[in-house]
This record gives sequence, C-alpha cells and structure tokens, in this order.
Amino acid sequence: MTRQASRSPLRSFGLGAVAVLSSLMMALAFPGTAVAEPSREELKRQIDKAGKELTVIVEKYNQAREKLKGTKSKAAKLNKKLAPLQSKVDALYASTGKIAAAAYKGGDAGVVNALLTGGSPGTLVDQLSTLDALATKQNKQIRQLDLAKGDLDDKKAAIDKLLGKQRKIEKELAAKKKKIKSEVDRLTGTYEKAFGPINPPSRDYGTPPYVGGQAQKIVDFVYAQLGEPYEYGGAGPNQWDCSGLVMRAYQQVGVGLPHSARQQYNSTARVSRGDLKPGDIVFFYSDLHHDGIYIGNGTVIHAPQPGEYVEKISISAMPYAGAGRGNY
Repeated sequence: MTRQASRSPLRSFGLGAVAVLSSLMMALAFPGTAVAEPSREELKRQIDKAGKELTVIVEKYNQAREKLKGTKSKAAKLNKKLAPLQSKVDALYASTGKIAAAAYKGGDAGVVNALLTGGSPGTLVDQLSTLDALATKQNKQIRQLDLAKGDLDDKKAAIDKLLGKQRKIEKELAAKKKKIKSEVDRLTGTYEKAFGPINPPSRDYGTPPYVGGQAQKIVDFVYAQLGEPYEYGGAGPNQWDCSGLVMRAYQQVGVGLPHSARQQYNSTARVSRGDLKPGDIVFFYSDLHHDGIYIGNGTVIHAPQPGEYVEKISISAMPYAGAGRGNY
C-alpha cells in the first residue's frame, strides 16, 4: 500500500497567497511604510490653501483690533468728559446731605427717616424727590442729581457693552488665527524639510521707477521691502502683512492709516482703475481682505501670504476690488 505524502499547509496555500500574506505582515509590522508622503505639488497646494485662509483671518483680526483700539480711544475721551460730571454728582450728593442736616435741625422727622432708611442713592433720590416738605430749590438739586447720574450710567453702559463685544470678537479671531497658523507652520516645515524653501525671494528687483512728488516716497519705500518675508500682523521693519506694508508706506508721506485693508479702503478716497497713479492703494477680493501699492505700468507691490515674500505682481493677478488714494 502506497503511503500518501502529507502536504505542507504553506504548499497547499500557494506561492501567490504566501506573497500576499508576507506583504500584509510587512504592512502590519511597519504601518507607516504603506502611506506615501505628499508630493511637492500637493504640499504647495495645501500650504497655499491654508495660507490664503490665514490671510483672510489675519485681516479680520486686524480690523477687529483697529475697531477695539478706536473704541478704547472713545472710552478714554468719554471718561475724561465724565470726570467733571462725576464730580458734579458727588457735589450734589453732598448737597443732599446738607439738605438733610438742615431738615433735621428744623425738626422735620419725616425727612430724617427717609434719609436713614434709603438703601441706595437711587432710592434716596426717589424718596427725597417725592417729599412735599422739600423746598423748590431742594427739588431742583435732586432733579439735577438724577439727570447727571442717569446720563453717566447710560454712557458707561453703552461703552462697556461695545468693548465687551469687540473683545470677544478679537479673542475668537485670535484663536482661529493661532489654529490656522499652526497648520501653516506644520505644512511649511514638512515642505522645507523635504524640498527646501518654498518660494525663495528673487534678488533682481532693479531700481524704483521715477514717479515724482510725494508718491515717490511711497514707491521707494515699498520697493525697499521687496524680498522681505510675510508675517501675519507684520508692520516692519523686516517682515510684513499686506495692510502693515501699506500702512508704513503711507506714513512716509505723513498719512496715518489703520492696520486693516478694509479700514484702509474706508479711510481713502475712491479712485477708478483708469485713473490709478503710483502710490495709490489697490484692493483685492470682494471682502477687501488684501491690498498693495500701485507703482505704475499695471504693477503692484504687496506682501502675499505665509511662506512668501514681498513681491511685484500684475494688477490682474488677483480679483480687483477697487483703489484708494490718501490725502497727501
């Protein structure tokens, strides 16, 4: 009787199956090897997308910060005006005390009781104003106190409410900015580790065009910043965001602009595209979140986005939204 040879489990499994099994075991043992690293083009696409998102948030943050700064300035001016009003209120309270003392000496026990049982200045005003025993002069003083205190409280409440709202918006935008910047930094680090600098700046910028007048100072300034890196919230001296560059450029001719592209739009006179002159500000995108300085011949100098550098571009490189000219 011929004995049947036993078959190996692996032999019965087949050589092809063994190869598949080996590949699977390798993938389980080294899970990272099965995932391909993003290509240069894919990383650039991701960085560009996150960078554009960051520039929008940065400009919204700049705008919120400028509004908050303006409200704080209004609050300071209001407090300066309110200081003498508060002194007047205090003086009227003191006068009320004198009235009470006089009433006590005159034997008006009802007035004294009203004074002693008043739980607050407002209650005291109400009590005193309803006492028929007070003379016309006394009633007039109480009315003055009531009006002065009410005006003071209304103004303080309005400014405090506005400050609270603006601080909340600024805080929310700061958190978004931090989150997106962290992602941009991560992507940029991955790219530079694999491929080197994303967009190394050019060094061949030539000389600024001659435009004459005060505008020459603006053009010369932005020309001098070519090749310097973008930095969100940057306003020099060696790194910039778009509105920070425009703001500093206009300071060269004594014009103060806010650090926000949209507010720079609101702070300048409108100029048609056909009437553009060197030194004018060109605004891009429908929400006005980006701007740059026009230097003539259809060219703008701007600070683009993270990972990039101040550069010259065609005015048609981005969606044109309008132009403005400062008063200089």
